[in-house]
Amino acid sequence: MKARQQTSFLFDLDGTLVDSVYDHVLAWSDALREEGIDISVWRLHRKIGMSGDLLTKALVRETGRELDEAQLLRLRQLHA
Repeated sequence: MKARQQTSFLFDLDGTLVDSVYDHVLAWSDALREEGIDISVWRLHRKIGMSGDLLTKALVRETGRELDEAQLLRLRQLHA
């Protein structure tokens, strides 16, 4: 009997098979620290799920710190 080859795809919505929220929090925390912004991880955790742009805008509002375009770009690159 000849075995048939089957192709399959596996989709994982965050938290179903692998919970990567904590990894995102740590990545954002490290990226922000590189820019001199120290935010507690619980504050970051509450914002995970937002797009990167929304998250950085929310953090700017909360911290009162202004970030120029170069800093925003660096944050996105550091987080990636």
